[in-house]
Amino acid sequence: MIVDLFGPPCSGKTVFASRLAARLRQRGLDVALHVSSRGNEVGGAYEETIFDQANAPGFSTFHRLWRPVVEFASRAGRSNSWLEEDEEVELLVRLGETRSTLQMLRFRRYVRRLARLWRTAARPDAVAIFDQGYTQACCSALLMNPSVSDTNLVRALLSLPQADVLVRVEAPIDVLEGRLRERMNRLDPVGRLLEISMGIHAANITDHVAAIDRLSGLLTDAGRPIHVTSSDDAVSQEACVAAISEVWDGRKASWHRRELAHHDGQER
Repeated sequence: MIVDLFGPPCSGKTVFASRLAARLRQRGLDVALHVSSRGNEVGGAYEETIFDQANAPGFSTFHRLWRPVVEFASRAGRSNSWLEEDEEVELLVRLGETRSTLQMLRFRRYVRRLARLWRTAARPDAVAIFDQGYTQACCSALLMNPSVSDTNLVRALLSLPQADVLVRVEAPIDVLEGRLRERMNRLDPVGRLLEISMGIHAANITDHVAAIDRLSGLLTDAGRPIHVTSSDDAVSQEACVAAISEVWDGRKASWHRRELAHHDGQER
């Protein structure tokens, strides 16, 4: 079972993902936490990351710049298969197509890693929590290519691998802007430039919120339920934990019924 969190930058996705994992484990669930945050963000939940050691405190900007080059060379050196991408990678890259080569390289790299982790995380006997999954990737694509139509957005949202539970993490605009200023102040100049190159800066935080609103509306219209929580609201967080536990109980019961039916069929 996969839980996919999405929301604007600094809304508290990683912090809530960590809290959610802890609460579900207290209930006896087997939980894998996949986070893609930066090492200097608050939260400290770096159990299994999309960017691996790039999230560890002290990981230098030099490594952030150099690692994609090494990965690309390694992938190209193995065979011509580096030219072939997973369907979900190509779908998202086409959706977010922009003239910025740097943006597209970083986005492709992120989605490729996400696709690999998502496949291994899709297990019926455990819960996998992504603080930024395919819904957030669609938000990034929309911000890179604001002219994308609702039709293409919906097609992407419904064609990509589906999470069992979608959770939107919210925070007021002024809180988002304050947290984002703190984040940017902790980065070195090159790291700050990398963030700005991806459109992560206070001037367009309203664009991020608008993109999340647009995706949420399209998902709701398509019949996908969304659980909403706030990083500063303990009541909404507990309600979200309870809702996810309920979904898990239903999925687990259904899985057991299928296993029993399969076992009975083999005995006959």
